[in-house]
Amino acid sequence: ARQNGKTVAGEAAALADLFLWAAPHELFVWSAHRFKTTIDAFRDIRRLVDGSDMLTRRVKKIYGSFGDESIELTNGARLNFLARQTTGGRGLGGKRVTLDEAFAVTPGIMASLFPIMSAQDDPQIRYFSSAALPDSDVLRGLVSRGRAGNDPGLVMLEWCAEPDSCARGERCDHALGTEGCALD
Repeated sequence: ARQNGKTVAGEAAALADLFLWAAPHELFVWSAHRFKTTIDAFRDIRRLVDGSDMLTRRVKKIYGSFGDESIELTNGARLNFLARQTTGGRGLGGKRVTLDEAFAVTPGIMASLFPIMSAQDDPQIRYFSSAALPDSDVLRGLVSRGRAGNDPGLVMLEWCAEPDSCARGERCDHALGTEGCALD
């Protein structure tokens, strides 16, 4: 279940940002908690771009040197790939920011990211993740908001075990630490 296709969905959204909706000189950011995970996404997206004549015609340059991975279009729009720091989200500013492996997003990252994003016109943060860990406070908050279904500014797609598979049945609130909960 861990390999649930979430990265592929994020990559499709990042390609759409860059090649369908990007205004000139617009910046988009892809970030994961580990450099290797960030580079894997960069390589996947680069392979897709390099495999399409239609896309490569619009590419000015693909930067692939260590720590400077990005795709720049002829109109100046860019998709940067950055590994996150555990202490903050500085440098992650862009119109759309994709936070892959969101289970590792900390309140400190969000505290430094929100002011950067508030300076953007129509910003969007996308969170992609496998299951939350016990200390995944940001992701758990997003999951709670998404499951409640009453936040018009949040779209949530979730693939998980059926709630009725819990040992507690319909009485289960699926909260962290609930004994016998299939979603814990």
